Amino acid sequence: MKRIFPNPVNDVLFLQFNKSTDAISEIKITNALQKDVYDRKDIESQTSLDLSGLSAGIYFVHVTTDKGIDYFQKILILK
Repeated sequence: MKRIFPNPVNDVLFLQFNKSTDAISEIKITNALQKDVYDRKDIESQTSLDLSGLSAGIYFVHVTTDKGIDYFQKILILK
């Protein structure tokens, strides 16, 4: 099971993955121009991301699991 919420987000984005099947190895967030704006490795299966430093707009969350499975989700940051 995976959850990335809330969407739209103001400052804090939460991620919940099933640790036994979807341990997170990396999270990347890119902006609409495909520029990396956030990159974090070795994350717990349930974590929060402080996105308060990012401007309002559309972003893409790319989560890679330790099994090499990729999840993508579009998010909207509101300010």
